[in-house]
Amino acid sequence: MKIVVSKVGILLLLVTVVGLAVIVLIRFTDVCRLEAVTLNSDVVDDWETEYGLSPDKTIFDQPVDSLADELLSQKGIFKVDVGYRLPHTLELRINDFEPVCFVVDKHTGKLRGLNAQAWVVSLSESITDWEHPVLSNIGAGRLYDYCDDPRVNIIVPQLMQLRRSNADLYRLLEEIDFTSKEYLNVSLAGLPYRLQVSAEGLLHQIKDFVKFLEQFHPRLEGTRVLDMRFENMIIRKGETGRDG
Repeated sequence: MKIVVSKVGILLLLVTVVGLAVIVLIRFTDVCRLEAVTLNSDVVDDWETEYGLSPDKTIFDQPVDSLADELLSQKGIFKVDVGYRLPHTLELRINDFEPVCFVVDKHTGKLRGLNAQAWVVSLSESITDWEHPVLSNIGAGRLYDYCDDPRVNIIVPQLMQLRRSNADLYRLLEEIDFTSKEYLNVSLAGLPYRLQVSAEGLLHQIKDFVKFLEQFHPRLEGTRVLDMRFENMIIRKGETGRDG
């Protein structure tokens, strides 16, 4: 009896053999061992302890279901996507947040965003609106965590309120410097001097500055700083740093 093997049968046999070979290669060799983890495209350095993942297992044998559940249990995280980039990378993507301002991590110099809850978020390539103030001289290293200066949590709601009430003024805010523990230094576009404000009074004091300009049209040549922190009083500091 003759056994007739069609071309289709041969092709299916080859596909089966190749598929089994790939499975064996992935499961029983180091080809797809986990070596890197990314979170919203950012490399996670301590993924073994941070997420309980194992470098001794393949990227397909990691406890991604329990990891996703753990991430979803955190406040403000509503969606977790898991992807694989062969041969060694596990890609985690948490629901992206629109930044309400930017922050430069003083330790790494890396630019991040801050969302409405003042959490540090990564900046996606789809961002089109870059007209936000930049917060500087604070630590902002961990994603979905707070900055290391608690004043950030105080000013973010005020920045959002300013954006809603006066978008043009909001866009003039270039930088908010956290170097001093006593005040914040605010730089506005086109002005050679800065404003010193308190964290609690940032919104009110910036608006007071605008009223001051509109009502009095002051001559501020040589001004280095306007201290806006005091009720019914503005302290001018000149180039030498002395009050004027």
